[in-house]
Amino acid sequence: MPLEPGTYEVLVHKGIRFEQERFELTVTSGEEVARTATLTAAYEHPGWLLGDPHQHASPSNDGDTTMEERLLVNAARGLQLPFGTDHDRLADYNVLLAPLGLDGEMRSVIANEISSVRRGHMNAYPLVIRPEEPNNGAYLWYEHIPSTTTDYVRVARETYPGALLQMNHPFSSGMADAANYSPGRIGSPDFWSDDVDVIEVLNDGDYDEEVALYLDLVSRGHGVAATGVSDAHGRSNGGIGFNATFL
Repeated sequence: MPLEPGTYEVLVHKGIRFEQERFELTVTSGEEVARTATLTAAYEHPGWLLGDPHQHASPSNDGDTTMEERLLVNAARGLQLPFGTDHDRLADYNVLLAPLGLDGEMRSVIANEISSVRRGHMNAYPLVIRPEEPNNGAYLWYEHIPSTTTDYVRVARETYPGALLQMNHPFSSGMADAANYSPGRIGSPDFWSDDVDVIEVLNDGDYDEEVALYLDLVSRGHGVAATGVSDAHGRSNGGIGFNATFL
């Protein structure tokens, strides 16, 4: 990168899996300076991969980055298993890994964010691309608008047999908000369903209400798993690699 002459403090980092390196770099006019940093592992985690089960890129109507940029930022933050959860569309990010030189660094999980306006967003994963179908096999909830959230979830399971369903951002365009949820009370039962496998308890740094909802579900005997996600739409927002899940 071009810099004005001077002395700079440089911080090199690659997310929560690696130690950081800091050093000073002096640049003079007309000179090119190169420095290689070596980032050592901060800890070992055999059998676990750092994943992000909720991200977006250009296949989403509100995605503000390309699929290639999404993968490069994921690699720079040390992610090993990003999920391609674009709105109402299935996209396979894996085909871009080899051209980007990332084939040995990560794999992507094919997924879909089912994005009902009234009944909350849900991720379904892992999925398989069905190129012969609209949007590569996405559950097009808006073609047959469900009468209840129970019906919404039932059709999702029929569309994606064997997939996990994740309740996304429960209190922001989410199911808990739609159902007027408060601890111990569901104000609008037709907008609620217990039939989910996973719940986001950390989304772009937010967690207070989400953790309370998770604990409420668990205390009532519902064996739901918890995830942390970035829900990134832009190139590097959402705390990619920090708001994440070890899987």
